Amino acid sequence: MRSLGAIIFVLGMALGPCDAQITIQAHTLQALSFCHDDEHLYSAESRAAPSTIAASFKGQGKVLVFRTCKDVDGNVHYFMRKPRPNRSGVCRVFEDEVFPGTKKDDVSVEVLYDGTAPNWFFVLRGWNSRPPNKWAKMRYSPQSAVLAQVHDGECPRGDNSDYISISGVTDGTLKSFYHLWGSITASPEVFSKAIADVPLRFNTGNATRSNLQIAVFEGHQRLASVECYGSAADAIVNDGGCTAIIDSFGVQFDVTNTGPSITGLYEMPSI
Repeated sequence: MRSLGAIIFVLGMALGPCDAQITIQAHTLQALSFCHDDEHLYSAESRAAPSTIAASFKGQGKVLVFRTCKDVDGNVHYFMRKPRPNRSGVCRVFEDEVFPGTKKDDVSVEVLYDGTAPNWFFVLRGWNSRPPNKWAKMRYSPQSAVLAQVHDGECPRGDNSDYISISGVTDGTLKSFYHLWGSITASPEVFSKAIADVPLRFNTGNATRSNLQIAVFEGHQRLASVECYGSAADAIVNDGGCTAIIDSFGVQFDVTNTGPSITGLYEMPSI
């Protein structure tokens, strides 16, 4: 997961000058929406899961993983990770925010891509898909995300560390970039040559290339997310079709008929 500072910087690059600052005031919609502290993952094998979560692992619920975190105001948020079967060598997990409810409340848990297939979903009681009234009055919307990894065979559980956050990424694009990234990170020498002439974006310094290489080969930093832009405006602002995040670095790339290519690099400052 990206740090709050990195998220703020990315917003600054997308919306205006890089030195733009955002102050999050307590008891606001923004405070509710930034949930990055005290994060935990719980599966059916977790011994320390809160009782509300532990009760959800009975029966069909054992395939689930829950993530919790605290927002700026200290509220606990709950996210349910719902697995999908392997499709064309890509595993995906759909993460939706849910809210503790009563025994009468329930949510649908989709576990197959085909909505016409038998047993494509099951019902899990004790949870609600609607936020508390106090949050709803502030126009808070439940958050969601998609995680994925390139994988052969049965998909790992939703707490597997190889899952990365994705947005607007097709299976083909994800596999293409995994292949590209794997090939250029085969050795420091190969990597250095591959990024030597890649343009630097957002006025980041010449040390960006060497800093990225150190992060990958000495810091053992891994892919954190991949996002592809669905609108022409997004593509123009971000100088490329897609961006992969590795630690505090952005690697922009495009996938064409001739294959994937890196189109830009940038480094987010420490905050």
